[in-house]
Amino acid sequence: MADDARIAFTAAHGYGDADFAAAVWGMVTPRVARHGKPAFLQEHGASWKGPLQHALDPAGLGSHNAAWASAVGIGAGTGMAWWWNEVDALDTYGRLRGAAAFVRGALGGRLLAYAWTTWGNNSAAPGCAHARAGWMVGTDDAGVARAAAFFVYNKNHTWGAQNAGAPLFEIAGCNTTLRALNARAPARVTWYDTETGLPTTADSDGAAKAGQPVDKTTGLLDLVFAAPTFTTDVAALALMED
Repeated sequence: MADDARIAFTAAHGYGDADFAAAVWGMVTPRVARHGKPAFLQEHGASWKGPLQHALDPAGLGSHNAAWASAVGIGAGTGMAWWWNEVDALDTYGRLRGAAAFVRGALGGRLLAYAWTTWGNNSAAPGCAHARAGWMVGTDDAGVARAAAFFVYNKNHTWGAQNAGAPLFEIAGCNTTLRALNARAPARVTWYDTETGLPTTADSDGAAKAGQPVDKTTGLLDLVFAAPTFTTDVAALALMED
């Protein structure tokens, strides 16, 4: 058993995973939960064999998905793609732009004061066979949930599935539920373009109105979020109303 008091942070490396978002949640979030310290995905890629990495993933989908998964999976940083000469040669730096803008903007300011924990991850979103989702929840000093951040993506939008010719299915109205969340009010949901990190023109009111039934036993809210139609991925920030 590690002496957590002497640990400043933990780290992991991951190669060869077709689903980078699932890899981030599978490697990073358990380390945070176990040690209560920041966890970095220091290296990741389609392959550890240099140029082969981007021969397999020329569009940099791994970097994109790993960055967003880290942003909503309490990772410290965005998961670092290795072999930067290949990133430079293919100019896939832009794959990090959206997640960077989301962290600086949507998650900035007062949201940084919340205690963020991972509520759920790597789960198939109900009613959407081709979607997967991950999220984290921010609580205030009293332990009441005030915000939640989501990354919902098409599981075929990965380098492995793309190389295999898997189709990108249109995903509409995908529901994701946070059960018995320690919140006391409905949430205002804003969806974000993952390429830019900016709010989309999607119907955020529709997401907020998907329903917040109260758990009869605990009196807490079940928050239900209905994603807009997408083929690749979407992100969201839910702010609990006062």
